[in-house]
Amino acid sequence: MKIDANALKQLSFIEKKTRIVLLDCVTVDDISVFVLKPEDMGKLIGNDRRTLRELEKAIGTSIMLIAHSKQPTVFLANIIRPAKARKIEISGDGHSAKILLNPQDKYKLGRKKINVLKTLAERHLGITSIKLSYS
Repeated sequence: MKIDANALKQLSFIEKKTRIVLLDCVTVDDISVFVLKPEDMGKLIGNDRRTLRELEKAIGTSIMLIAHSKQPTVFLANIIRPAKARKIEISGDGHSAKILLNPQDKYKLGRKKINVLKTLAERHLGITSIKLSYS
């Protein structure tokens, strides 16, 4: 997994500021996406989202936080939140995934969130093909 210079700079800044170990940082579209342990989410967000807003202002970009999981299906579900997956299937070879979403969540996944999903799925899980369906 490669981290570009700008992402490394952001990762280092946030780790020093919050004393939280981040597992990954990637920029997708114009969003800085940070992967971290689930137990560190609240600390990084802060009371009334204060810490998160301060960090966004300091690095000059929107921040998206993703809770890591060693279970691939849970990690994919974390990425697509607040949309809820009814079912997530990963192929036997591990290179493709099918995600069935609740119909009412159709508009909770925008283009940027789908790009984050594709980027992190390939980076962390080796999944190169994702099919989303609603029913």
